[in-house]
Amino acid sequence: MKKIKQLLIFACLLLISLCMNAETCKKNYLTAQGNQLFDADGKEVFLRGVNWFGFETQMGYFHGIWARDHKSMLQQIKDLGFNCIRIPWNNAILTQDISGDINAYGTDPYSGVSPMNEIEATKTKSLEILDIAIQWCQENNMKVILDNHSREPDGYMTEELWYTEKVSHAKWIEDWIFITERYKEYDAVIAMDINNEPHGAYGGGSRWGTGDIKNDWRLAAQECGNAILEVNPDVLIMVEGTEEFEETSYWWGGNLQGARDYPVELTHPEKLVYSPHEYGPTVHMQDWFSSPDFPDNMPGIWEENFNYLHTLNTSPLFFGEFGIKDEGGQDEVWFDKFVAFMGEKGHHWTFWCWNPNSGDTGGLLDDQWQNVVDWKMDKLRPYLVSEIPNCQTSVVIPVDGISVNPDSTTLNVGQNTQITANISPSNASNKNVTWKSSNETVATVNSLGEITAVSIGNATISAITNDGDFTATSNITVTDAITYTLTNTTSGMGTVSHIPAGNTFTDGTIVSLTATAESGYTFKEWTGDVSSNENPTEVVMNTNKVINAVFTILSNGCTNPTSISLTYKQDGAGDYCWVTDEDISYVSSWNLDSLLINGTDFTNTWADEMPAKIDGNYYISYKASFAWSHVEIFGMTKSSTGMKTVTNNSTLSIFPNPSNGIFTVDGIVDANYIKVTSSKGELLYNANVAGMNTYKVNLEKFSTGIYFVTIRYNDDSYVTETIIIK
Repeated sequence: MKKIKQLLIFACLLLISLCMNAETCKKNYLTAQGNQLFDADGKEVFLRGVNWFGFETQMGYFHGIWARDHKSMLQQIKDLGFNCIRIPWNNAILTQDISGDINAYGTDPYSGVSPMNEIEATKTKSLEILDIAIQWCQENNMKVILDNHSREPDGYMTEELWYTEKVSHAKWIEDWIFITERYKEYDAVIAMDINNEPHGAYGGGSRWGTGDIKNDWRLAAQECGNAILEVNPDVLIMVEGTEEFEETSYWWGGNLQGARDYPVELTHPEKLVYSPHEYGPTVHMQDWFSSPDFPDNMPGIWEENFNYLHTLNTSPLFFGEFGIKDEGGQDEVWFDKFVAFMGEKGHHWTFWCWNPNSGDTGGLLDDQWQNVVDWKMDKLRPYLVSEIPNCQTSVVIPVDGISVNPDSTTLNVGQNTQITANISPSNASNKNVTWKSSNETVATVNSLGEITAVSIGNATISAITNDGDFTATSNITVTDAITYTLTNTTSGMGTVSHIPAGNTFTDGTIVSLTATAESGYTFKEWTGDVSSNENPTEVVMNTNKVINAVFTILSNGCTNPTSISLTYKQDGAGDYCWVTDEDISYVSSWNLDSLLINGTDFTNTWADEMPAKIDGNYYISYKASFAWSHVEIFGMTKSSTGMKTVTNNSTLSIFPNPSNGIFTVDGIVDANYIKVTSSKGELLYNANVAGMNTYKVNLEKFSTGIYFVTIRYNDDSYVTETIIIK
């Protein structure tokens, strides 16, 4: 009886503990009360974060993860003290594949993780990368605002309305329902910014309060917001302003004057947050920046356009975008005034932006995607606040499959290998697996999937999900116990194999030997125990049954190279092998799979330091998969200018080229703008050049590499030239 009482007491205590854990982990969504935001416990909180863009572009994932580890970037954002991140996205990511590869390579300079983006590199869909980001934010107490930035990739500049020919009004709402359903178990996803910067001037585009669903952004916001709240009644609905209201004009997304007489009415009004955008004169020289009383005129302008909603206790204000590019001048005066204004009022915000490749503002990171721009961070840091916790056990994502890599392999006795289990979906809650070997006398496996070959034979290695519902297998073949050593005296890779397993060798036995070089390499010379130099076929076993093979590889593997003269250029997909005895001054390439010069990697880079010649030659191997792949190999006589004649008979020249980052563009009569983009397509620089004959560009801050200069003329013709920064 005493034992039964003890068990009952233990059961009650366990039940109380479970209830307490459930209570401490209730989902921490936010709610508006007047002009304040409160968490699930009724504590006032403030959202202070950054924008990290990329999902709204053609690339379809965060920009910068070609240079940094995705999760390390998120960790750096959190470590700086930001408690939320605004993620722009376009509707095409719901169906599109990732544009361009994500490669697992290198060591992240911030976290030290190596290789970077190991999981991300296995994904092919944009949503899969977004899933990883959301899961990380859930686990690390980072709140997320999802911003529907455009319907088409990079379409935000031309899309005045919230719908297009491809994405109808109904499809726009349907896509929002899909996103809401996908992340409704994540209280990290705190808000939906349902359309970025609805705009249109002179009575066109998005309006506010017309009563016509074709152009009344207020009615569209209500309909979409309420549809989202039907799926997840806890998430915030963020509604941006328009460009114009009646006769007044302001920043895209910044004019909320219409909300005074035509407020957005949601089924859950406590979930409404108005979200204006605000920028300085670097983005556009507005009239108010030239006023004699600038910057003291700004608080009145802000009050008129949006801050009255705070003053009247109508709604919290979340500034989804504001940013600054350079120190000094009016822009910094405006920025300091605005940041202090937001701090005084207790407004919420996400700085534009994390990315250094924003053409309007630059970013919080430097151009190497590594270090923080200190003077910008110093202006934001005084207003940062504590994190807003997420529920760490509320999200349970079931496993729906498992695979292993590799699915088969051959080992010699005594060798080890690693088999990896991949659980799907990538954000499944329980990724633990159990490993088993069908024949441990042949091969054993430990709890980490590490295989050890024991004796000749075959075994099946199974990876079983924690719940036992899914199993994947890898077939292991173990061959004889003879080992070999292999020394590579030059660059390149190769393997040595011998006759099949199941044979016993005594001293002096002659064993067949096969040499195999990786694709793109050939063996040039053999030494050691091998009986022949050029084509080794057999070797005499030594007393330790070890095959010793020392070889040299022809460094780039051009077996039948085509002779070329410099300067030489190649575009498009293909697999080519060239040879030249001329001296190379520099090489520039982009969008290639591989470019090797005498075994040295020059893939997608600019460089003017060449390796030593081999037998007086450079052997060049080119591999590419895209029509837009390109390489330029220059001889010692460099071209000093880039010259091209366009349809309006203007002659364009860029000099010096290559340059140290400062160069002059000549022949721009009748041009209206100039822009500079990276080889990956990121906009890095733009300027209005109307009425000018020449224009000097300063890209000293940018790293060595290849860039594109585009000039657009008044007749809509344009020309793009390459500029090389060394």
